[in-house]
Amino acid sequence: MKENQKKIDTHCHSGKNWYEPIESLIFQMDYNNVSKAIIIQHGGYFNHEYLFEASSKYLNRLHIVAQLDPNDENPLETLEKLKSSGACGIRLSPNTKFSKINSKKIWNTAGELGLPVSVHSDLSGLISENFQEIISTNSKTKLILEHYAGLGTTLMGRGKSKELKHKKELLTGNPFTNAGKIKNHLENFKKILKYSKHKNIFVKIHGLGEIESKKKELNDSFDLKDSNNIVKLLVENFGSKRLMWGSDFPPVSGREGYSNSLKSITENKILSENDLINIFWNSPKKVFNL
Repeated sequence: MKENQKKIDTHCHSGKNWYEPIESLIFQMDYNNVSKAIIIQHGGYFNHEYLFEASSKYLNRLHIVAQLDPNDENPLETLEKLKSSGACGIRLSPNTKFSKINSKKIWNTAGELGLPVSVHSDLSGLISENFQEIISTNSKTKLILEHYAGLGTTLMGRGKSKELKHKKELLTGNPFTNAGKIKNHLENFKKILKYSKHKNIFVKIHGLGEIESKKKELNDSFDLKDSNNIVKLLVENFGSKRLMWGSDFPPVSGREGYSNSLKSITENKILSENDLINIFWNSPKKVFNL
């Protein structure tokens, strides 16, 4: 990838009560020549004041994907306010339930407002009948499947997959031991690949540290390989115009690190220069209307 090629990081987190402050993210962006970043509001917190202040301070560099409180008295009104405040998207899970409204109305309204939905789920949630219904009834809503279309979420133990044969072992949350068990989930992952027939579905790819185990002995330079060709499968099915990269900062710092997360995609030999331009710029810029 050309050194001066502009890049957008579509998945990172920041806050005062959890994760790192904005300044830590800006440092990583500057150090790695990343032009823009999309901050995903972290789970369990619905006050976006800090993030919107940051986006105003770093104008045109930081953009916000917001979350709705499931107990919000009027979530549709809040969604419109978040849009008018500058949110470029909303984050939802297929299992998210709202106390005052049918959650499927949220997905539909997001599409009407032009807000893409960053979908947080493990594989079991994405292959569920519930999510398949969401897909079939929201053809105009852009759906972005996070963490390698749920594979990374499953391997990192952040989901609650009921179908896992090795559930106890996989839900330990240790990225250095969970990531090597991809083969246990390839069947379900390939079911997700079939969603590529829906032109409104996109996928986030992250660092390989999400889906590959840390080596017991490291070399002098980063050399983690995509041993199951997950990136290749995603490109073959969705095409690079529907893929985008996200660092998952700061959790990535506990895996391979921000720079290596970037390198694992920019130096992937199956990706052409045009693929990289799509993944790092064209796709996220168009989907999030940046």
